Amino acid sequence: MWLLTLAYMKKLEPNKKFTLFQIKFKLSGNPFAELHLAEAIYNACYTNAVGKDLPEIILRVTGKQVTVRTLYRWARKQQVTFSSSKRLSRPEVEQWIRWAAA
Repeated sequence: MWLLTLAYMKKLEPNKKFTLFQIKFKLSGNPFAELHLAEAIYNACYTNAVGKDLPEIILRVTGKQVTVRTLYRWARKQQVTFSSSKRLSRPEVEQWIRWAAA
């Protein structure tokens, strides 16, 4: 459980270092920590995604395999900016999934 908590915390703040005490404190603060942690890990892949993660997310959700090059073409067609290093918000990720499913 500690490892999952660490993975979740690193996903939210990739450059920050965490101690075992911080991880234990995060888990002990909530009796339903496992349930909330599972939901948070599921949601974290959408809320803190970067452009290079988008093909994997689209594959997981829609079953369609797309490349980063394809995403650049779609962005040009939809007149939006796309970068493989750009952080995407959850609504942006959901929009890309809708475009992929269309």
